Amino acid sequence: MYGIKDASWKIYASFLAMFAGVVAGLALILLAVMDTFRFHEEHAVLLLVCFVGLVVSMVSTTAVYWDQAWVPSPFRRLRVFCIASAVTVFADFVLGVGMYSFMQTGYYRVSGVLEWIMAFTGSLYLWAFIGFVSVPKDGIDEGERRALLQREEEITGSC
Repeated sequence: MYGIKDASWKIYASFLAMFAGVVAGLALILLAVMDTFRFHEEHAVLLLVCFVGLVVSMVSTTAVYWDQAWVPSPFRRLRVFCIASAVTVFADFVLGVGMYSFMQTGYYRVSGVLEWIMAFTGSLYLWAFIGFVSVPKDGIDEGERRALLQREEEITGSC
């Protein structure tokens, strides 16, 4: 994909993460529509679909980038951001198990509080992606600034 030679399981895990993220996004849109007092059961189902989609997407993405947490990289603080991302995924998973448990036992207020805490920790997860797009210590070389679909003649200047 895009000229990147990567392990096939990473490519499949990336596609799984993207698909699960789209499913979670669609469930979140529908959840906003059904977020009234009349649709309790639909709200609960869409909430679980959204959170399960997010968990699958987060865990798949963490699995793909896990090796970057231990390998030296020219990118600034990439290791820190990979570990922060993984810790956030683990925290969201634990909060999700607690939220689902409280929801099933009838403690809806506690479940609702955990739902909102998960939403805020999810924003921390998104914040951790800043490190995934950071600039290397040496800066960006000219090859990175070149257009991807530029012809070789245009690069060397010959016609």
